[in-house]
Amino acid sequence: MSSEKTRQMKKRGRAITVRLSDVEARQPRWLWPSYLPLGKLTLLDGDPDKGKSLLTLDIAARVTTGRGFSDGAPCDTGGVVILSAEDDLEDTIRPRLDAAGADPSRVVCLAGVKVSMGRAVSASLADLDALEEAVKLVGAKLVIVDTLTDFFGSGSLLNPQTVRGVLLPLIALAKKLDLAIVAIRHFTKTGKTLMSKGAGSTAIAAVSRSGLFVVKDPDDDSRRILACFKHNVAPREPAALAFRFVSERGTGRVSWEGPTDWTAEALFAASMESEKSKAARRDAREFLQEALDRGPLPTNEVIDAGKAQGIAPRTLERARRELGVKSERKGGRKGTWYLRLVEPAPEEQTSVAESTLIAGTSTAAPELSEAGVAVEAKDRQSDSGGLYGPSLPPTEPPRLPTPP
Repeated sequence: MSSEKTRQMKKRGRAITVRLSDVEARQPRWLWPSYLPLGKLTLLDGDPDKGKSLLTLDIAARVTTGRGFSDGAPCDTGGVVILSAEDDLEDTIRPRLDAAGADPSRVVCLAGVKVSMGRAVSASLADLDALEEAVKLVGAKLVIVDTLTDFFGSGSLLNPQTVRGVLLPLIALAKKLDLAIVAIRHFTKTGKTLMSKGAGSTAIAAVSRSGLFVVKDPDDDSRRILACFKHNVAPREPAALAFRFVSERGTGRVSWEGPTDWTAEALFAASMESEKSKAARRDAREFLQEALDRGPLPTNEVIDAGKAQGIAPRTLERARRELGVKSERKGGRKGTWYLRLVEPAPEEQTSVAESTLIAGTSTAAPELSEAGVAVEAKDRQSDSGGLYGPSLPPTEPPRLPTPP
């Protein structure tokens, strides 16, 4: 090895240091507090056709008008730059922006980049000069990348070094221009955690400072929930927010319904439930609806009939909670528990045993054990001669649906 190369290697090994006493501490800056930090990269993940693009256009509309966000947080007015590979400007993006109440004069789409001899090529995240030019054109505070895969460039999204080589300069631009960048990703079939579910290397989630995802509400297929799986610069996990799609001016827009009780992990686990399990719950609900349609039945009788149709007690328990089936004990403390399906009136006052059946906190109403026996939450005891032994044979023909 030559002495010149040796000197070059020694030079490359010199330390670059920053003394922390020379660093001025400051609080994170936000476009949308706790959700979209300024000067950072935010991910928005989810399955296709779950409303991620429409959601970003709702956010864009609020930024262009300073209307404020759905949770009441204020919003500084600014421009928006959109990089979109999936939606048409004329029949999709512009109508959706209009329906959301945006100021379209503050929105630009980075449609391409001029190169040598005036030739135009598709834009990518490596075209930082062009992106900066577009940002300054409208005073943008928000850049939407839809999707990250489409605009990543020629490198592999699965290579951590390539990912950092593309995204770190982009994040440096966001910091320089004090803007928020939202990159949309689709969920993959292989990811098992929120950090690995989005397309590409886990390095993508690592360099982002905020990670959002959109899924169907597990309890309502017509509703969507926006939740946060990564919140490095937020003081705590922000609330998961529910919204629906409504028709407006011949297209769709987002209608927000406010915070929910879901945490990100619980929501993700519920939303990833297999289709087979969902079908089982649906069958269990239909079974209970039909079984109890003509009146109350002993709990153990319902359990046995469910087993005969291949419905596990745990699945039956979940279906019972979802339907709001109420539990009543007849015959005193040593009596029999019955299940009753009702349509509660607004003024109806329910007992603790009834009203907490859905919430699962009752100390009086029984739950269904894995063994298929009704047990009292307070005592948790069951035997053939105890409080919740097998119910007596019915005095009339069974009213349960006949197993197929």
